[in-house]
Amino acid sequence: RLATEGIAPEPQSSATARDFTNETLETQLKAHIDWMNKQVGLHAPILFEEVAPHLLHLEPENAGEILRRLEESASEVRNPNGYIIAAVKKLPLPNGGGAKRAEAFEPEPPPPVPRQRSAGNADAEKLQRRLVWLNQHIQLPSALDFDRVGPHLLSLGYHMALEVLNNLEENASTVRDPNAWLIAGARKMAEGSSAPPASRAPVTSRGSRQAPPAL
Repeated sequence: RLATEGIAPEPQSSATARDFTNETLETQLKAHIDWMNKQVGLHAPILFEEVAPHLLHLEPENAGEILRRLEESASEVRNPNGYIIAAVKKLPLPNGGGAKRAEAFEPEPPPPVPRQRSAGNADAEKLQRRLVWLNQHIQLPSALDFDRVGPHLLSLGYHMALEVLNNLEENASTVRDPNAWLIAGARKMAEGSSAPPASRAPVTSRGSRQAPPAL
């Protein structure tokens, strides 16, 4: 009964693939979580023993919806187990009344989008994905923080912001503070002035800094 409600693992192409349609909720949950750990790019594996006590008390469609939302937001959620548990606790109690379950902690939300650019939600999501990719594939001395650099990049518009990020990728080996470098590059881009060449890092009262992106 749960295969049609999103709990059973994704179908496999093999003719001998196991049919989970008539399995218990616990079996289907475990199989689906195993599938997500192997197939979805999670920041950390889902621990069945940790989340099962929470999911098993739900209606099948609610448990499936939580797992589907996690799959869709996998690149943004750093603690999948905490996300699942907090999502369960936010659901109304089974006896109704509209009361919420007690929340030990909130699921980790995606970085906020500046309100003044409400039409740029799609651009913000694309820039977030670009920052996640850079953090995963480019050797940087510290991780890029969308909360910190996002407003500066979004103020430029998507294509100019992407140019600043491309410049960072090209100069990654010489950049000591990627977030400060991006902010400086965005400001230079917004001012319409040219950044100094990479070999001439400006000196400020806080010490030497790498040059912002060449524009």
